[in-house]
Amino acid sequence: MERNTFLLKDDLSAFEKTLKKHKVKLEYDDFGNVVPLIKEYDDSISFDELDFDSKSVFFYSKNDKKLFLNKLIEDSYQQIDISEEFLEDFKKNVDGDFKLAVLHRDSFKLVFCKFEGKELQFEATSVEDWEDPDQFELFPYFVELAKSKGMKKKKNEDGDKYYDTDEIYDLIYEFRDNLLSGDDTYLKIAPDWYI
Repeated sequence: MERNTFLLKDDLSAFEKTLKKHKVKLEYDDFGNVVPLIKEYDDSISFDELDFDSKSVFFYSKNDKKLFLNKLIEDSYQQIDISEEFLEDFKKNVDGDFKLAVLHRDSFKLVFCKFEGKELQFEATSVEDWEDPDQFELFPYFVELAKSKGMKKKKNEDGDKYYDTDEIYDLIYEFRDNLLSGDDTYLKIAPDWYI
């Protein structure tokens, strides 16, 4: 199961109906340039070579009906909102199981999804909500990342253990920068069911 790679059951028009149902814009105006939501690509190019700086959300190969989803999504023009309702309809358009992971650039909304054996597992959260040192340990993503970086808890005067606030902020900002740059670091600490 490859992340963000889908095989359409029908031609592209059936998928476009799903997008229209959810009022997804098929193109938007970006400083005078019309940017398509779905961009056809030459299937001699591998998924990893696609131009993810492009603001297109989907890349489509007509020859093999493959659809790829950009890892970074621009949502300032409300091109697409990956909600559970959208995904319930989306799974009707594709063949087989799939995994999905995207980040909305504007809202820092991180979306994980896995569809396997007719079951949809979905998680959407906001990086902004994680930027509170007091809430740090509630998010296993950060705890795992802290451990991988060798961060250790310290004891205060009362003997309570805590992570250093400055180290937490450094970790959070580094994590966010990685997300925005398209780095796959966050995928390595995704929920167990996603890996």
